[in-house]
Amino acid sequence: MQEPFGRARVYLTLLLLSEIFLGLAIIIVTAIYQRILGAYMADVERKMLGGQFFNTYILGFQLMVVYACSIAMWSSLWSRRCSPNVNLLLNLWMFFCFVVVFCGFGTIWSLITCADALENTAEMSLLKGIDLYYTCPEWKLLWDGLQYHKECCGVHSYKDWMKASWMPAEATQCQSASSETALAPYACCKHTCATCFENYIPRTDNSRIPYLTLSQINTEGCLPLFTNKMWEILYVLIALVLIAFKLDLLICCLAKYIIRKQAEIDCCSCDNDACDDDDGRPMVVVKCPTTRCVKFDGDEGGNPQVACKVGRSHGGMSEPCTCCSGDNMLRGYTVKQEVLHMSTPSPTQRATRFCNCSAGGGAGGANESRILH
Repeated sequence: MQEPFGRARVYLTLLLLSEIFLGLAIIIVTAIYQRILGAYMADVERKMLGGQFFNTYILGFQLMVVYACSIAMWSSLWSRRCSPNVNLLLNLWMFFCFVVVFCGFGTIWSLITCADALENTAEMSLLKGIDLYYTCPEWKLLWDGLQYHKECCGVHSYKDWMKASWMPAEATQCQSASSETALAPYACCKHTCATCFENYIPRTDNSRIPYLTLSQINTEGCLPLFTNKMWEILYVLIALVLIAFKLDLLICCLAKYIIRKQAEIDCCSCDNDACDDDDGRPMVVVKCPTTRCVKFDGDEGGNPQVACKVGRSHGGMSEPCTCCSGDNMLRGYTVKQEVLHMSTPSPTQRATRFCNCSAGGGAGGANESRILH
């Protein structure tokens, strides 16, 4: 195959490499997405989350494998002659590329429709973690790390800690009397507030731990941060799939252009006049035995004459001529047909058969013609 324009091979290879890097980017972004969402869930929910993102990992892997194999395929096609089999291969390849990209749209659509379910799952999981804060070490470590690193407190706000099942009723009543105080884990303290952590230092007089003020803790909930991060990464995945779709369109358009230009080059290189007869019908070249037919004039009276002579070993004896009888007889001119039978090894021993056939109107001239049987 020939390049339709300069550096066509380079441009096509760059587009295919871009698709490979997009597949790698989709895998990396999905892994980051799973890690961020998994920080708000326990181990059981993390495993379920991995199953939901399995199709997205498959999408990135498919893009990498398909377009890596496409680079190898095109590198071998450039050195081959364009043929119907090559055209069929390229058409099937373009169809498969479109199927892969459209599967990517289906994967992203499933993630978008499951976004609300993920948010509800995270909300229920975090609320359960508040009730298990003092009874399950896993949830205590998860909540402390989440609230400290994300600088948030509670699920929707710091008030979620007041609704915990283990919270004493008198503590809730005291907190409701003053809107400026709150009961919350020390992980809710602001990083810049040193007095917040001092409230949890053990005292020798067995005095009650003082309430925290709202100016000392983070009041925003952790679930809104989860929702914002979830949609941000979803938008990134949608953008990557859209870019992959546009690049796939460019690749397929370039491939169709290469096929079309190659067909034009092949048609220009073929001499149509030599391949068709006078009526415009295609001619077929057929291999036949060694045959030579020569036209020459008829006899003086213009009468048809059939004289058959068989090789020198037969002494000039005559026999019926089958090639010049019936429908095989050429009228209007005389044909001399010489058939060489190549069965004997030596040219001097080969049997030679001469057929002198004349027809009426023997003014055909001494032209030479070939007959393909």
